[in-house]
Amino acid sequence: MAGNVALMIHEGGAGREEAVAYIRRWRLVSEARASHSVDFVTDPTWRAYVTSYAQGLRLCRAYAGDDPRAFARLLTEQVPVAELVAASA
Repeated sequence: MAGNVALMIHEGGAGREEAVAYIRRWRLVSEARASHSVDFVTDPTWRAYVTSYAQGLRLCRAYAGDDPRAFARLLTEQVPVAELVAASA
């Protein structure tokens, strides 16, 4: 859901009112809750989490697999995203 709203706003140019209406329709939440969701996907600090939540697990699993050293590296270092993406290809 948040991914759809983020794409509507950042790629499709949807306005705040349209995004709030979409969330209210499909999540069946209050105006205040829908507005908070739009705030989240448009805030420069938090908006990256939308894709991180959706894709992060898949990328990390592809990178680490069954290798305990690779998993430890994920926990102790800032592994470049390019490495995670390359491992998932």
